[in-house]
Amino acid sequence: MSLAPVITLPTSTSPSQAAVDVEIALLETQLKNETEKIDRRRRGTLAGISKHLGGLRLRQDAVPTLPALVQLTDLKRRRNALSPISLLPAELMSVIFSTSLLFLIDKRRCNVFPEATRLSISHVSHTWREIALASPELWRKVYIREHTSLEYIDGYLRQWISTPDLPIDVEAHEIGYGYGTASVSHMFQAGVGLGRLRRISLKAPKVLLDTLLPELKACSTTIEYLRLLLSEKENKTYVGMPEPGYDSVFCSPSLGRLELHNWIPPPNPLSKSHPISPVHLEISFYPSPALDTIRSLFSYLETTPQLISLALTFGRGDLSWEDDSTPTAIHLPSLERLRLASYSRSALPAILSRLRIPSHIGYLKLLARWEGAVAPEAVEIASAFQHACADIPSPEFLRVWTSSLKGGGDDIRIVAKRTEHSQGLPNDAIVDFAIIEPYERRALMGVTNTYPFYESDLGWLFFNLRCIAVEHCALPLHFWRALAGVSTLEIIHYWVLQQDDGFSQILRGEGVENCDATPSKKPAVFPALRKVKAIFVRTPMFWDVDYAGELALALQRKGITLDSLEFDNCISSIGSECLRTLLQSVANQVVWATAN
Repeated sequence: MSLAPVITLPTSTSPSQAAVDVEIALLETQLKNETEKIDRRRRGTLAGISKHLGGLRLRQDAVPTLPALVQLTDLKRRRNALSPISLLPAELMSVIFSTSLLFLIDKRRCNVFPEATRLSISHVSHTWREIALASPELWRKVYIREHTSLEYIDGYLRQWISTPDLPIDVEAHEIGYGYGTASVSHMFQAGVGLGRLRRISLKAPKVLLDTLLPELKACSTTIEYLRLLLSEKENKTYVGMPEPGYDSVFCSPSLGRLELHNWIPPPNPLSKSHPISPVHLEISFYPSPALDTIRSLFSYLETTPQLISLALTFGRGDLSWEDDSTPTAIHLPSLERLRLASYSRSALPAILSRLRIPSHIGYLKLLARWEGAVAPEAVEIASAFQHACADIPSPEFLRVWTSSLKGGGDDIRIVAKRTEHSQGLPNDAIVDFAIIEPYERRALMGVTNTYPFYESDLGWLFFNLRCIAVEHCALPLHFWRALAGVSTLEIIHYWVLQQDDGFSQILRGEGVENCDATPSKKPAVFPALRKVKAIFVRTPMFWDVDYAGELALALQRKGITLDSLEFDNCISSIGSECLRTLLQSVANQVVWATAN
């Protein structure tokens, strides 16, 4: 059987079929490209995962085992034990720990939890822990805030019961109307049974204080320190508030220190009928109290010869303090520290005119500040200040300065010391006097003649003056005129802020009284002066050489020969032999120190 032959037919492609083939080829190319992109992304992702896993393995290898962690902690504690502070005596370390719990900024205390600080101290090192646990004063105070719970208070009470000799201090700050109020009340109730409440500090709205203080009566016999603050968040306008009956709290025989801050009169706890016996009294009134409150305050102070320290602050307000009754002097023979501050124009003169400050006082600070201060009132305050200091020995050293370093300071302060090295101890007085001016100081200092510190009848300040340091400010011509007549003044240190200052003008004869008098009748200028130190503080001062030459000429014309003439922080070199000769003609020793 024979096979049939195979016949191959020729093929032909239509135009439509060719177009389809081209489209298919394009799709295959696009698919291939997308596949390659996906493969590249996959490979990149896998590489990143591998790298991350490698990093995790390295970290895992670096994590120490539990014994290694214990060893590391032990090494840290040993290192802390060898720190310089840990080498201090245990008594000093205990004082440092206790000081670390104090708060400098009162407004932030509500957000600070000292109990956490105590725990941190005890976990630094074994030595620190031993010192902390052996320091009962570090654990004697309980801090109560708005959210302090009763369970927290009970935990402290259990600790105190187990240590019967440990006194109890309570500080409740901005307790508000939450758990804090109940915690304070619970603390007071427990204090009655324990009988060991010593120091109480409460800051709360007025309504809460009225509620809490009566509960304090039962344990008031043991209280040594009481500090009450009205919350600054409240309205501060209370009309017709009932007397809460504070008397038994304030009359505690053991009460040694009483502080009332942001107090709003009434109520007025100070009266002769209910005398109180603290030796440290501090009251700040807001606003400035009315006349009846001031009368009560004066009456009370007349019955407090035991006071060692007194601090009074009067808030804003221009209420009349004029009293038709016959004023009597207030003698405080035991007083060692006195601080008076006023935002009212009439408060300080009224207080100072009544007080008789003992000669042995160690520290006296007066601060006057009010809106729209005028010079006559400043002079009245200065006069009252001088009158109150009449029994204090006149200072030998004065420091006059302003707290502003920008040349336009808003306050002028005078610090008067018995000697330059006085420490503010009894019979070694430091007097700090400041008038704060809320407007440009030159309006009072440079134009009028009533700047309070240089009046001729204010002799106490200059009577025994031997050295004065003027810093941060350029005093007016009238101040230098008063200094020029001080027969005991030997040393002047001052900052040079301008080329033609008051010191140079006085030496040239400007602003001196009786300038038309004959030379024989003119008052002597700086008769005892023997040392001058001028410090150039505004750099660059390229006129420092000119200033030194003019000063030397002025000294020469006045016939003043100094033991020492110093110029500090100079920009220029003294250079000229003529200037050097001129300076040496008025001083036995000349020092020209250039700025570094």
